[in-house]
Amino acid sequence: MGSRVWIDDIREWSGTGVLSLVGPTGSGKTSTALAEVRRRWPHDLRHPLLVSVDSVACYRGLDIGSAKPRGEDLSAFDWIGLDIADVSERVSAAEFIDRVQGPLDASLASGRPILLVGGSHFYERALVDGMSPGDPSDMAWIASLRPIPNEELKAALVAKDSRWEKKVHANDRYRLGRYSDLVIRQGLSFDDLFGGRRAETHPGMGEVHVLALGLDVEPEAYAPRLARRIRSMFEDGWFLEVAGLLERYPAASPGLLTVGYREIVEAWPPAPATQAALETAILTTHLQLAKKQRTWIRGLRRRSGPDRPRGD
Repeated sequence: MGSRVWIDDIREWSGTGVLSLVGPTGSGKTSTALAEVRRRWPHDLRHPLLVSVDSVACYRGLDIGSAKPRGEDLSAFDWIGLDIADVSERVSAAEFIDRVQGPLDASLASGRPILLVGGSHFYERALVDGMSPGDPSDMAWIASLRPIPNEELKAALVAKDSRWEKKVHANDRYRLGRYSDLVIRQGLSFDDLFGGRRAETHPGMGEVHVLALGLDVEPEAYAPRLARRIRSMFEDGWFLEVAGLLERYPAASPGLLTVGYREIVEAWPPAPATQAALETAILTTHLQLAKKQRTWIRGLRRRSGPDRPRGD
């Protein structure tokens, strides 16, 4: 497993080993990564391997809504993690790692710098810290829980182990479903899940420098930035992209259930006044996601220990 060293400025990175850029959606991770690579390696073909750890950009055809690098941002660099799955596939963290492991391990073995960038912190954590116990959730089984109130789901977990009382909130339906799948369907214990046992997916990862972007941006300033980003996606032809996807895939395909695409598909076909309403709905979803991502990053930073002192 890798060990994390948090830095406050990308210039603190030595340019060797692994750098992970984390941050809420729309915080500028990709643009920051590419600007730094261009600055440090302007004529060097041995630039870092760029690893997209984004659960939307991993799908082929989901280009606009994922803010996937395109044009020279894509062609001028070595990327992995992009376009590795069909829209019809569900990509777990384990499957993601399996698909990027070859070139990632080759770079680790050769000493080539690696830059992790993207919005799926679950993928990032699996790469750096190793995989958590448990298989992917059975979505049909999760769907069977819909009639059960949140309080009952939590009570069933607490009946297994009293520590669930403080671990999950009764209003957090997603985690209640996921933990129910792990504990009740898969038979894992609280200690199995939170006792610190993680598989060493990449023992060569070593020391990983981590830079968090966007945590200091106040929500009042963050929302307009995201709104402009979403509006530009529609101006770039997001509706046309989704229309082409719906001609080839069912609306319930895993790729079309990702953030942003799900809202458009649920409102399909678009009416003349649809875009403004969809922009608002997608913005709301992204702001909720960003809040969760900020909480995750801050918790990870606390658990990772002290930052590296300046000048070290």
